[in-house]
Amino acid sequence: MKRVLREERNKIVVFIISTFILGLVEVSFATIIQKFIDSLESSDITKFKLAIFSFTVFLVVNYILNLFVIWIQSVLTKNIHLYLKSNLAKYFLSLGYCDFSETTTGEKMNCFDYKISLIEQYFLDSIFSMIQSTLMLIIASVYLYQISPLICIIVFALGIVSMLVPLLLGKKLNDLVSENVVLSGEYLHFIKEMFQGILAVKTFQKERTFFEKFEEKLFKFEQNAQLLNVKNGEYNQISGFFQYVIIISCLCFGGFLVLNQGLTLGKMIAVTQISNLIVGPIQQIGSSVIDILASKDITKEMSDIFLKQSIVLDKKVYQKGFDNIRISTCSVTKDNKKLLGGVNISLEYGKKYCIIGPNGSGKTTFGRLMLNLLNDVEERVFIDREASNLEDVAKLISYVPQNSIAFKGTLKDNITLFERYDDKIIDEVIRDVNLNNKSKEIQMISENGDNISGGELRKVNIARAFLEDRPIILVDEFESALDEESSKLIADKFLSSEKTVIMISHNLEQSFLQRFDSIIFIENGEVTAMGKYEVLLKNCDNFYKYLIQTAPSGGNIHEYNTTSV
Repeated sequence: MKRVLREERNKIVVFIISTFILGLVEVSFATIIQKFIDSLESSDITKFKLAIFSFTVFLVVNYILNLFVIWIQSVLTKNIHLYLKSNLAKYFLSLGYCDFSETTTGEKMNCFDYKISLIEQYFLDSIFSMIQSTLMLIIASVYLYQISPLICIIVFALGIVSMLVPLLLGKKLNDLVSENVVLSGEYLHFIKEMFQGILAVKTFQKERTFFEKFEEKLFKFEQNAQLLNVKNGEYNQISGFFQYVIIISCLCFGGFLVLNQGLTLGKMIAVTQISNLIVGPIQQIGSSVIDILASKDITKEMSDIFLKQSIVLDKKVYQKGFDNIRISTCSVTKDNKKLLGGVNISLEYGKKYCIIGPNGSGKTTFGRLMLNLLNDVEERVFIDREASNLEDVAKLISYVPQNSIAFKGTLKDNITLFERYDDKIIDEVIRDVNLNNKSKEIQMISENGDNISGGELRKVNIARAFLEDRPIILVDEFESALDEESSKLIADKFLSSEKTVIMISHNLEQSFLQRFDSIIFIENGEVTAMGKYEVLLKNCDNFYKYLIQTAPSGGNIHEYNTTSV
C-alpha cells in the first residue's frame, strides 16, 4: 500500500492543500455567524449587509472547493483501484500452477471484490478522512484558542476521551472483519460450484440439497456481517454520546462567560460552531484509526502479495526448433510422496511419441512435468546439449489439455486466446481441425462452452495448439469427444506435422501405435520402457502384458513377443 501512495504523492499533495483551504473556509463560517449576530445586537445595517454578502460568498466557495476535493479524491481512489486490481491479477497469473491451485476460485474472486472493498472502506477512505480531519482540527483549534483558551482546552480534552474509548474496543472489529473475509470467500466459492455443476444438480434432482447448503453459507456470512454492523453501531453511539456531552459543555461554559461579560452572544455561538469542528474531526480520527486497525490483517495480506511482484508478465519467447531435449534424473514429489520418478528420456525434433500406461500411472503428471506446472521437481534438463530447465522446455510446447477449456467470447477469441493473428492463418487452422462447416454457426461461445458440442469445443482447443506454431505439441487424450472422421483427420494432421508431437493416449490399436517413432510406457510413476512399438513388444514383458489385458480384441500382438509366449 505504501508503494501506491508514493506513486500518487503529487495528487495527495494537491488533495491536502485543497483540503486545508476548504478547512479555512469552513472555519470562516463561524466568524461570519459571529459578525451576523453582533450586527443584530448593535443594529448595524452595514455590518448586517456585509454578513449577508459573506454568507453568499461562503456558499459559492464552499460548494466549488467541496466539488474539487471530491473530484481529486475520486481520481486517487480510481488510480489506487487500478493499481491494486492490476497487481492482484498479475500476482495470480505469475503463480506456478500448483501454487495457483492451492486457493479456490471463490477465494481469488473474493480478493478482487470483497477484500478490495474492505481496503477502500476501512483503509483508503480512512486515510483521506484522517487527512481532512487533522487539518480541520488544527485550524479550528487555533481559532477557538484565540476566542477562549479555557473552552478550547475543555473541548479538546473531551474530544480525546471520546476518541480513546472506541479505540480500546477496536480489536474485536478487526477479528470480525477477518472472519467476514473468510466467510465471504466460502460463500462465493459455493455459488460458483453450484452454478458450474448445475447439470449434476438437475439430473440428480438435488436442488433442495444445494439450496439448503447455500442457505447455510449465506446465514453464516450474513450473521457475522450483522455482528460487524452492530459493533460499528456501538462505536458510533459512543461517539454520538460524547458529541452531545461536548456541545452541552460548550453551551454551559459559554453561557457562563456571556453572563459574566467574558463573551459576546455572537462569540458564544461561534464557539459552539467551532467546537463541532473540533469534536467532529477528533471523533473522525478515532473512527479512522479503528477502521485502519480493523483492516490491518487484510491490508497486510494484500501488501504481502504486492511485495511478491517479482515476475514480469512479458510475452514468452521460444525458439522455432531444436535438435534434442534430454530430461534425466527427473522426479516429482508431493507431501513427501513420489508421484513420478525415473524420468530419463531424450526427445528429438520432428519425432512422434506416444505415452501410454495404466490409469493413475503418472501419464498426466508427466505431461504437467513437461509444461513446468509442478512444484518440488528434481530436474536435469539439456536442450541441444546445453544445460537448461523445464521452464525453457515449457516455452517450446503447445498444449491440448484433456478437459477442453472455453472462454465466453467469439470463436476467434477462443482460438487465439485474445492474441492478434492474421485471419488467413486462423481460417487455415479452422479447416485443419474440421471445424470449417460449423465456424459460421458458432461465432459466439457461451460461458463454459455450453452452446456448442463437446466435439466442437475439443476442436477449438486443438486449433489453439496448431495456431501457436511452437516446435512441440503435447496432446492429452485428443480423441476425447471427437467423432471417428474428425479423430482420424486430426490424428493425420498431428502425425504428419514437422513438429515434435507427444500424445498421451488410451488408444491401444496396433495400427495407431505403430505410427509413432517411440512409445513411452509409464507404470507406477516410473518410465519403465521407451522405444518402437515392435521393440517393446519383444523386449518388455510389462508392456506386452498391459496390451494383452487392455488392447481391443482382434489385435494380434502375440507374433511380436518371443519372451512371454
